[in-house]
Amino acid sequence: MKKRALALMWAALVLASILFCIALVDRPLADFAASHAFRIRGSRFIIGAPGLLLGVALVLPILSWRSRQKQGEAGRRNIASLCSISVLWAAAAVELVLKRIFGRPSPGSWLYHHEYTFHWFGGRKAELQTMPSGEMALLTAAIGIFWVIYPRWRWLYILILGAEAVGLVWLNWHFASDVIAGAAVGALGAILALQLGQKRT
Repeated sequence: MKKRALALMWAALVLASILFCIALVDRPLADFAASHAFRIRGSRFIIGAPGLLLGVALVLPILSWRSRQKQGEAGRRNIASLCSISVLWAAAAVELVLKRIFGRPSPGSWLYHHEYTFHWFGGRKAELQTMPSGEMALLTAAIGIFWVIYPRWRWLYILILGAEAVGLVWLNWHFASDVIAGAAVGALGAILALQLGQKRT
């Protein structure tokens, strides 16, 4: 019962954060990022790197399954499987469902056309697929597994997720609410994968 109450509390907090950002934070932050823009060589590649996790999630279980049995290999295969399940679930939820439902344009639409709205169920076009952030969802989905299995590195995970979130907003790839929503989807993917892993053992 306590776990359910805690989960509901976290869900309410995430939803409140997203709504708060939509109402008060997204547009001023996008304006601030645009007016204080600076570019670091390679930053766009680094911020977009979580997209590579999708390819890794498809290949890693096959490679680990074909590898020879070694000491500790079963544990590594289990982590690879959990990460793959988490990442693939997050990718499917974001790309195939949520982006298409929200139909939200990028910060560029606000900066250049002062358009800040949702085109509900109109997210079939690429320019209306900003929410949730796919990069943040994939990264959180993978890190969520390591967060539980290797908790001593949580300070590093927070730094990585924080840097990704700042980069996505600063480069005006996403609004702050997109990033929070993406992180929530990725975290949910990690939770589902871990629960599935517990049921199998």
